[in-house]
Amino acid sequence: MGTNLTEAEFNSELIPFFEAKQRKLASLLPQSHPLEKLTSKMKLVFIDNQAEGEASYLCITENVQKSQYLRDTKPTWEWLGFSSDSFQLPLISISIIDAMRLAFISILIANTKPKNLIDYFGEFLETNYRYLQFWENKKFSRFGIMNLNFNDEHPLFAISAYRVNLIVPKVGILDAGEISDNTAENQKILITTKENLVGYTHFDHIIARSHLTTHFDTSHFVSGIGLFQRVLSLNLGDTIHIVEQLRTTSESDIYDAKKDLATVNLSNGKSFERALRKMLNLCLEPEYERLRIKEQVPNRGRLRVRDYVVINSDSKSSFLRKLLNRGVELLLFEAKNYSKKISTRDLDTFVEYIRENPYFGNFGIILSRLGVSENCDEAFFRKLQADKIIVIVLTEDDLVRMLDYVDSGRSAVDILEDKYVDLILKL
Repeated sequence: MGTNLTEAEFNSELIPFFEAKQRKLASLLPQSHPLEKLTSKMKLVFIDNQAEGEASYLCITENVQKSQYLRDTKPTWEWLGFSSDSFQLPLISISIIDAMRLAFISILIANTKPKNLIDYFGEFLETNYRYLQFWENKKFSRFGIMNLNFNDEHPLFAISAYRVNLIVPKVGILDAGEISDNTAENQKILITTKENLVGYTHFDHIIARSHLTTHFDTSHFVSGIGLFQRVLSLNLGDTIHIVEQLRTTSESDIYDAKKDLATVNLSNGKSFERALRKMLNLCLEPEYERLRIKEQVPNRGRLRVRDYVVINSDSKSSFLRKLLNRGVELLLFEAKNYSKKISTRDLDTFVEYIRENPYFGNFGIILSRLGVSENCDEAFFRKLQADKIIVIVLTEDDLVRMLDYVDSGRSAVDILEDKYVDLILKL
């Protein structure tokens, strides 16, 4: 079946669609970033080769002056897009978004610094592996992982070895022999965004710009959000708004929960509470034989309303069972979606919630997107020191990490336990 797209349809529907996407992305992207090329310089081109019995082309390029409909030719300039025997409305709009996403990834990866890769892969690997080693010098950063293995649901690249060294170079010339590892069956794998690989020698594998572009452009687009954040210097919510403009596939409950958390306007308490309920379900359901969460729970006189209370029984988690043994029969959660960090006054109110009910076991968790003020942080320690009341604060970054842990098959409660241990070790 040949293409059914007419020049009139291209001019009246596709060009306006493409230019509207460009305007929206321009409003979301940071100013004076190389990605400005995607929103201001690139044009949409359709080449109809139906009469010649050849494949037609839908592409975006910065090498033409204006968006245009051509016939019976082939692109003679650099372009990003697709060729096909059939382009039809309305599905062709998806192909336009796919081409724009490929351009976005290509430009972004080309402008990714070694530190961006180091920070992204450090967070990514820490989420998936409990035991991660890290070394750094002036020439490279190195991650050491035992039994690196990514499954079909959470793939990185086709790498399998007993011991893997992931190397991010900071210089243009590096030989694998400069990286010492006497572990049997180890591999040295270099990750770089450079195109010219001549200076990198004797590595078992090199994951280069083209591999990273292909990886993040396909079904793993949303898994690159942490990298996009770092390269663009944007917060999570703003980065997700960009991703939403460019993704064309359905996503998981985990992604939806992150999106709901990060894109809620600060000070919008009700929307934040709804997002937190979804997040708590995803993170805590694996930890109990039967998860029971109560929302907006008033005390007897209805003078206080607790945001969330989790019945802490029949838990599979050793940490949650330990809390139960020290009297935490009910887990108390308080949501704070303030436009500033929470203060000592907020802490004092929450501590009163804890004190009035012995079944909270002198323990509670505040969910605050922006965290706590410096004075409030000191007050946490004083409450612990004087009254043995433990209050853990989870920021937006902590909540997202918990969701990432669930996505990788780890327990989100590990983050609660780490926070708990860090606090009591200050005594």
